[in-house]
Amino acid sequence: MQRCISSCLKTAFTVSIIAGDERRDASRRTATAETVTAVFKQDEIQRCMPEFADHNTHLQQLPGSVSVYPLCQLDQDTAQQTDDCAATALRNPLLAPRVIDTRTARTDEARLIADQIDNFVNEQTLISTTDEAGNDCVRPIEYGDIMILMRNRTHIGIYESVLRDRGIPFTGSQRGSLLDNQEIQDLEKLLDSLVAPFNNLSIAQVLKSPIFAASDADLMSLAQAPKQGKWYQRLLELDIDLDNDHPISRAARLLPRWRKLVDTVPVHDLLDRIYAEGNIIQRYASSVPASQQQRVSANLLRLLELSLELDSGRYPSLSHFLHHLRSLRVHKDGRPDEPVVTEGQSSVRLMTIHASKGLEAPMVVLADCDNQGKHNNAYTALVDWPAQHQKPVRFQLITGQKSIDQTTAEIVRRKQMAQQREELNLLYVALTRARQYLLVSGSACRDKSGWFEYLETAMKSRPNTDQGNAYHISFGHYKQRPAADIEHDVTQQAPVVDPRLTRPIAVPAAVEQMIAPSQRIHEDQRAYASQDADGSRRGMVIHRALDLMSRRPPLTADQVRLQIRQESSMTDNVELDHWLDEACQTLNDVKFEHIFKPTDHQKVLNELPVLYRDDGKTVFGLIDRLIVNENSITLIDYKTHQVDDDAQLDKLAREFSRQLSLYKTGVSKLWPDIQIYSGLLFTHSARLLWVDC
Repeated sequence: MQRCISSCLKTAFTVSIIAGDERRDASRRTATAETVTAVFKQDEIQRCMPEFADHNTHLQQLPGSVSVYPLCQLDQDTAQQTDDCAATALRNPLLAPRVIDTRTARTDEARLIADQIDNFVNEQTLISTTDEAGNDCVRPIEYGDIMILMRNRTHIGIYESVLRDRGIPFTGSQRGSLLDNQEIQDLEKLLDSLVAPFNNLSIAQVLKSPIFAASDADLMSLAQAPKQGKWYQRLLELDIDLDNDHPISRAARLLPRWRKLVDTVPVHDLLDRIYAEGNIIQRYASSVPASQQQRVSANLLRLLELSLELDSGRYPSLSHFLHHLRSLRVHKDGRPDEPVVTEGQSSVRLMTIHASKGLEAPMVVLADCDNQGKHNNAYTALVDWPAQHQKPVRFQLITGQKSIDQTTAEIVRRKQMAQQREELNLLYVALTRARQYLLVSGSACRDKSGWFEYLETAMKSRPNTDQGNAYHISFGHYKQRPAADIEHDVTQQAPVVDPRLTRPIAVPAAVEQMIAPSQRIHEDQRAYASQDADGSRRGMVIHRALDLMSRRPPLTADQVRLQIRQESSMTDNVELDHWLDEACQTLNDVKFEHIFKPTDHQKVLNELPVLYRDDGKTVFGLIDRLIVNENSITLIDYKTHQVDDDAQLDKLAREFSRQLSLYKTGVSKLWPDIQIYSGLLFTHSARLLWVDC
């Protein structure tokens, strides 16, 4: 820091940096002052920090306590006996799942911490603080007054999981965990089922989730339905007479409606419609404890924000968004974090000790205390760079302990001493974050060591500290319970809600305000589509392939095959190859060189979104390819109908003239003085029909 500031000032003046007062923190914390002194006055620590001075406090009357709990360790004999029983017991794997014991020493420690937090809150332990006006007051402790500190984030997920199970609200510090939450995985499966409704596992997860809350009996009735085909088809054709509010009825009504919107609205608008029509946030909030409702709601809203962040919301493809989510899972560094929820809720804070510098809390729990910091000094670079020097005085590569000479060994020893001092500084920061109550816990499958050994030795030196197997020291007590405590004793009865108020309000269908020309399919066109069971998927694949292979620079056929397989989750390689061959033949046809390989043009645009107002309605669509020249514009829309008859092609061209007319109107608003030519390119028959609309 000194070198950085000096170089910025570019001056020869001496730069003095005051990083903090060693006595200041502990002087404000009655519960930790004597404990800190007892820890850092041990002989082993004094050899590393001989300048450490005794700590005292100016707040002699502030009550508090320090508790050090024994390390949580699993009984090896019991664990081995459980494994032996599980290995020898016979079970039917179709009826009885394998019993896996997930209990570890660290989960036991997390449960111990949750128990102590519940005890402090439920027993209304008093703390001294200030009110909103800045006046001193005494009140019962709340979740927001508690801070859990740990050395690093490696095992923070275990503590969060236990707190979540116990219904304790918390603000976590785990990075990149948004996509790992169950509500996000359910929504991702819902979007995947809209793109690929033939995926039975996705449909089953969506039905079972709070989105529809189907029971096991509902899924069994669907699985045992006499109808043939995938679950999505059975869902639409189920003959059982059910109420409108039944999960299966809701799914049969909402899933087709949402699926029709996939190619007509951007993905963020699709999610917005799903949230509104499916009552998604409220359903998930009601499925979790009250302490987790804000967190779940914030995660769902964060997913909606992600859909806007992808290409600034300009690329509306749902398949592209799903591919983006899958790529985020692969690249861990880019995973999105969970949003921080602090408004209107008192919650326990979990953070690393480094992140807690400058902060304090009435109650601090130092967790995972026996987890020692690891410093690998082999096969590393040894850098000796004093603060007053402009460059390092030594830079040396260390390959192993056996090849170290006496001089290097002395430098390594000094480096290890510096590392130990940094570890002790970190312990000092952790101990001095507590204003009144400090709890220390840890877990280990080996002998005690590290910070825990220092703390245990310090607590043993204090008289009358052993209570049960834990060490406990108390400082002072409150003379009387404040009036605020009486208010907390009043049990709030939950209001009785009339069941009729929980039913969704019947809203009459609104007048259509959206024109989606890409989805304007007439009855005759449905007849053609019904002859091709995979017409929708086939059209999506060919459109996507033409888009990827006609870009600049274009993707190769192998690259396109790989990307489409990832986006659509297709498993039929023969079918995919057949559709890609049709796209390649269209792209390389000499009749269409002026479309895919234009020579004189100003710009070429693929998948161009068009959005404008027409007669009080919103028009939204995607133009497959737009070629802009100096004096004219060519507008091309791909059609993948498997039709070869000229009469049928002419009939389809007349039916799609309205769609192209809407496209031309939108393009003319951007280029009002240029002639626009529109055409339909039928990929199956390799025909280009110009439409005068």
